[in-house]
Amino acid sequence: MIKEGKNISGAAKETKLTDHPYVGHAQGVIGILTKGRVTRKDYAKQAIAAALIHLENPDLY
Repeated sequence: MIKEGKNISGAAKETKLTDHPYVGHAQGVIGILTKGRVTRKDYAKQAIAAALIHLENPDLY
């Protein structure tokens, strides 16, 4: 699907994960795949925390 240039919303619809036209505006693919156990907000918070690790521990990098 990547080679076909599909975005995540199109891929999720085509694979029947969702019928929402803009999955990114709803629960997101992570929410769908985890059956709501991981929300978009939870995932974003973890991604930001991970991105800051090198700034909080500069002596390790």
